[in-house]
Amino acid sequence: MAVSQIPKHLKYVSVLFLILLGAVPVAVRFWVGESQSGSDLFALSTAVCCGISILSAIPMGRRLKPTLPAGLPSVTFSASVCGFVMVTVVVMTAYYSYFAPAKEQVVDVNPSIALLVELFALGCAVYFLLMASWMALSERKALALFLALLPVLFCAFRILNDFIDHSTMPLADHGGYRILGIIATMLFFLREAKLRTGKGGAALYFVLGQVTVILLAAYNVPLLWEFLHGEATVTEVLYAMLSVAFIIYIFTRIFSLEVKPKEEAPAPVAEEA
Repeated sequence: MAVSQIPKHLKYVSVLFLILLGAVPVAVRFWVGESQSGSDLFALSTAVCCGISILSAIPMGRRLKPTLPAGLPSVTFSASVCGFVMVTVVVMTAYYSYFAPAKEQVVDVNPSIALLVELFALGCAVYFLLMASWMALSERKALALFLALLPVLFCAFRILNDFIDHSTMPLADHGGYRILGIIATMLFFLREAKLRTGKGGAALYFVLGQVTVILLAAYNVPLLWEFLHGEATVTEVLYAMLSVAFIIYIFTRIFSLEVKPKEEAPAPVAEEA
């Protein structure tokens, strides 16, 4: 029996449900502001939405085939968005690190780690743009697996650089949600790399995708709004835009997975007279 994508009605309901779950903590953060009680309510709403997404995603994830479809227009589009935003992040980060006026420069505590973040970001841009433009990439197993690990390394070194730069107060200004979002993104891409090896199931990949979307939205959407009001730096908003690009990519990936074929019952054997 041939496999098919998730039934359209179920897919649309799932997409809308995930958008709703992602919008709840964003709305709560806009509503409660920065007070202590507001922070507690924001944390509670984020945790509850992540829990609901996990419980709802597990049954559907078990029905999915652990393979990544190639050549889909939606994935091509989202990979292109990620690739071009990655290039923008690399160029703008290099500018503000080395070429901007002294009062506008962003100085990292450990320039070597910051440079590795930029190099892996450039590698990620190559990965996403190749995914969008070169359909034969999925057939080159070794190359695809090597490139698929670059987003994992990018996230890992970004977490390390974030802790080094904010060593005194790494969780200030909702920094914990930023770190959780990066960790979830790293685990999602690690799971995607494992799927490229043909090992593991799709359930965890599907669940991680949903949790990552909620965590990224909870921190980065309000940050984009703060930037419009002059309350965030250019570097922060660049990474917020990258997180939005990741949200788009994760959406297209998890909702393009195919359904496992149903096992057909064996034909009854006629008894001999």
